[in-house]
Amino acid sequence: MGVSRRRRRCTILPASGKRSPSSGGGGLRWRIGSDIGLRCRRAHHPGLRRFIESFRNRHPMRLRPSHAGITLRTRLLISLVMVCAVVLALLGMAGLISTQATDRAQAVLDAQIQPLVLLHGLKTRLHRIRESEVKLALTEDFFAAFSRHERLVAERKNFGEALAVLCNAPSATPAHVLERVEALWTQYDEALAALGQPVMEMRMEEVARIATYETANRFAALSSALDRVAEETRLAAKASFEDAALRQHRQWRILKLIAALGTLAFVLWVMWLWRALFGRLLALNTAATEMATEGRAELDVTGRDELSAVALAFNAMQARIQARESALRDAQSELETRVLLRTSELYDVNTRLLREADERQRAEQQLALLSKAVEQSPVGIVITDTGGVVRYVNPAMEVVSGGSQGVAVGRLAGVFDPAMNSPVRVSEMLRRLEAGADWDGELEVGRPDGSRYWAHVSLSPVVEHTGDTTHYLVLSEDISLRKAQEAQILHRAHHDALTDLPNRVLAMDRLNQALLHAERHAGRAALLFIDMDNFKVVNDRFGHEMGDALLVNAGQRIRGLLRAGDTVARHGGDEFLIILDDVGGADVAASVAEGVRQAFAAPFDVGGNEVFVTLSIGAALYPDDGVSASVLLRNADLAMYQAKEAGRNSWRFFESRLHEATQARVEIETCLRGALERGEFRLVYQPVGDTASGRIFGAEALIRWDSPVLGAVAPDRFIEIAERTGLVVPIGDWVLETACRQAAQWQREFDPGFHIAINVSPRQFRADDFVSRVAQVLAQQGVAPHTLMIEVTEGLLLHDHDEVLKAFEALIAVGARLAMDDFGTGYASLRYLKHFPFHTVKIDREFVRDIGNDPDDRVLVDTAIRMGKSLGLSVIAEGVETADQLAILRGFDCDLIQGYYFSKPLSAEGLHAVLAKALVAPQHLINPA
Repeated sequence: MGVSRRRRRCTILPASGKRSPSSGGGGLRWRIGSDIGLRCRRAHHPGLRRFIESFRNRHPMRLRPSHAGITLRTRLLISLVMVCAVVLALLGMAGLISTQATDRAQAVLDAQIQPLVLLHGLKTRLHRIRESEVKLALTEDFFAAFSRHERLVAERKNFGEALAVLCNAPSATPAHVLERVEALWTQYDEALAALGQPVMEMRMEEVARIATYETANRFAALSSALDRVAEETRLAAKASFEDAALRQHRQWRILKLIAALGTLAFVLWVMWLWRALFGRLLALNTAATEMATEGRAELDVTGRDELSAVALAFNAMQARIQARESALRDAQSELETRVLLRTSELYDVNTRLLREADERQRAEQQLALLSKAVEQSPVGIVITDTGGVVRYVNPAMEVVSGGSQGVAVGRLAGVFDPAMNSPVRVSEMLRRLEAGADWDGELEVGRPDGSRYWAHVSLSPVVEHTGDTTHYLVLSEDISLRKAQEAQILHRAHHDALTDLPNRVLAMDRLNQALLHAERHAGRAALLFIDMDNFKVVNDRFGHEMGDALLVNAGQRIRGLLRAGDTVARHGGDEFLIILDDVGGADVAASVAEGVRQAFAAPFDVGGNEVFVTLSIGAALYPDDGVSASVLLRNADLAMYQAKEAGRNSWRFFESRLHEATQARVEIETCLRGALERGEFRLVYQPVGDTASGRIFGAEALIRWDSPVLGAVAPDRFIEIAERTGLVVPIGDWVLETACRQAAQWQREFDPGFHIAINVSPRQFRADDFVSRVAQVLAQQGVAPHTLMIEVTEGLLLHDHDEVLKAFEALIAVGARLAMDDFGTGYASLRYLKHFPFHTVKIDREFVRDIGNDPDDRVLVDTAIRMGKSLGLSVIAEGVETADQLAILRGFDCDLIQGYYFSKPLSAEGLHAVLAKALVAPQHLINPA
C-alpha cells in the first residue's frame, strides 16, 4: 500500500501552531465534539452538551501524518469509477435484454392472449343468451316474459359488439375462420330475433318451438366454431411463447456470463480494498473499543495516511474526556436525584387536582341534570320554607295553578292556606311535616279565576344532615281528567247506556236506601215492575233502531210522571222499575201505576210513525210484600206476570199465591233439567180414527213425564217451562226420533200408510237445523215422509212470517205434512189457513165438548169443517168423548176424529197389541157409518 509497516508516531499540533519540518504536507483540521458526545455516558444532559460544545469550539486540532503518499480518498475514487463503469455496462445489457423480452411478450399478448380472452368472454355471453332463451320459453307471466325478452335483446347486442371487437383486433386466427363465426352468429341472431313477436303475443308454445328446433342447432354450431377458434388461438399462443422464451433464455445466458466476469472483477477489487482500507479500519476499531471499555491511555498508530490522523485524534480526546467525566458523573447523579424528588411532588399535586376537578365536574353535571329534570317535569313542584311561603315553583306548577297569579314565589302556598284548603287538613299536614313524616292525598284546589281542579298532592320535609327541616317539598299532579273519567265510568256503570236511566245495579242500591229510610221512619215504600206488552212486535216491524228510540221515549215519559225523590230505572230489555219512597199506603202506588198506564195510552212518534204501546205493571209494597230488595223485586215481577195473564194493559198488586206458583215452577224447572238424560220421559200414542170406516188412520205422539221427585207431571205444567228455558229443543228432538222409530216399526209390520203426528213448539221449530233434523230422522228410521204430520199452533205464526213460510216449504219439500193444531182458539186462524200451506186442521176440543148442547158451538164446528174442505184440507176433531158427538161430526162430514170415545192414549206396547189384533181379525174401534 506504499506505507511502511513499521510503527510510526504521528505528531499532533494545535490549530495555531506551526508545522513540524518532519511532517508531510496537506494538514487536516478535525472537530471532535460530536465523537466525545457519543462516547460519554448520559450525553443527553443539557449541562454536558454545553460543556462538549464549548470544548469543541476552544480546541480545534490540526493533524498531520508523518509521511506523505497516495491518500485513501484517491484510491477509493479510482476504484469507485471502475466499479461504476462495470455496473453500468451490466445494467445496460440487462436493460436491453429485458426490453426485448418485454416487447416480444407484449407482441404475443396482443396477437394471441387477448383474442383468447375475448373468445372466452364470447363463450360466456353465448351461454347466457341460450340460458335466457330457455327461461323465456318457460315463462308464463307476461311482465316476466317481457322483462326476460328485453334482457335477451341486450345480451344479443353485447355479444355482437364483443364479436366485432374480436374480428377487428390483431390476431393469429385466419380471417376466413372469423368470417365463418360471424356468419354463424348472424344466423343464430336472426333466429333469436324471431322470438319477439310470439313473446309479445304470449305464444309461449311458438317460443318453445323456436328455442328447441331452430336456435338449438345454430347455438351448437356457433359454440363449436368458437371452441375451434379458441383452440387454434391457444396453440398459436403456445408456439409464440415457446419461441420467445427460447430467445430470451439465450440472451440471459450471455448476460450471466458477463455478470460472472464483472462479479470476479468486483471480488478482486473488494480484496484489494480490504487489504488497503478495511483491515486497518478493523484494527483501529478494535483498538478504539478497548480504549473506551478498558481505559487504555493511547492507541498504537501505524501508517502515514488519514487513518493515522484519526488514531492520534482519539489519543488526544481520551486525555480530556477522562478529566471531565468524573465531574460530570457526580453532577448528573445529584441532578437526577433532585429532579426525581421534584417530579414526585408534582405528580402528587397533579393527582389531587385531577381528582378534585373530576368530582367538581360530576357534581356540576348532577346539579344541572337535577335542575333540568325539575324544570321539565310534568309534575308540579313547589319548594316552600317551613312557614309555607313559596321559594321555588317549576313551570308545570305555574300552568296547573293558573299562571303567575296562582302559586308564586313569596306567597303562601295554597295547600298551606286555610282560606283555600280545609283548616283541619292544613293542621294535619303541618303536624306530619313537622314530625318528619310525609303526607299524601287528593285535594280539590281553586285557581285565581274561580275554577277548581283535582290534584294528587305529596308533601315531604327537606331535612339537612344535621336533622333540621329547612324546607317543604310539594309535588302536585293534575288528576282532573282522571277524576272526570272516573265519574264518567261510575255514571256508565250505574246508568243504562241507551236511556241514561239508572240501571239494575243503581236501582237496587236506591231500593235498599228507600227500604232503610222506611225502616228508620216506620214508613212504607213501593216497587213497580213495568213490562211493555207488544214491544217485540214493534221491534220486529220497525227495526231495532226504532225499538231503541221507543225505549228512550218510554223512559222519558215515565220519568216525567214521578216526584223528584222517586226513581225510574231500566231493568233490562223492555222492563222498567219505579221506586217510590215514603208512600203512605197502597193507594199511592195504585195511583202512580194507573197514571203511568194511562200515560201510555197516547201514541209514540217513532221515526214518523205512530206507535201504541201498553204496559203490564206489577206492584209490591214494603213491608207487606217483603222486607228485602230481592224479595220485593221478585214479588213485583210475579205481580207483573199476573197482569199479563189478566189481559195486559193493567196493573196488579202482589198476592201470596203467586209466590207459591212461582216456587212450583222453579221446582219443576229444577227437576226438568237432566230429566231427558235420566230417561224420565216416555211417549203415549192416541189413535186417530177414520170417521166413516171406524178404522185406525194413525196416532198422535204425546209426551209424559214421570219424575221421581214430583211424580207424574202433566204436559201443560212443564211444556211452557221447557219452552222458556230452551230445554224443549232437545226434548222435541227425542220425541221426533222416538216416535218415528216406533212408527217405522208399525208401518213395516201392520200398515205402510200408518200416520204419526208430532207436536212441535215454536222454539224448536225456529232452530236452525230443525228441517235438516227432520229429514235426517226420516232417512235414518225409514219412515215414509208423507206419513209424518208436523202439528204447530197459532203462536208460531205470529212473528217472522217469511221465515216460517220458508221452513214450511222446506218441510213439504222433504215430504212431511203440516197441521194447524187448536184451530179456532186464536185471533187470525182463518187468515193463517189462507197464507200458509197446511194439509190438515184440528178443531180444538173446546168447541167439540158442548157440540151436542150448544147451538153456537155446533154452528162453529160445522163452519170450520166446511171451510177446511173448501180449502182442500182434511179435518180432525179433537176431544170426541160421546156417541152423540160422533154422530154430529159424521153429519158434518168430518174426516177424522180423536178422543176417548175412539181410544184413550196408549203405550207403544198397548197400541202395538191393538194393531196386531186388527191385522189378525179386522175390527173397528167404533162402528162404521
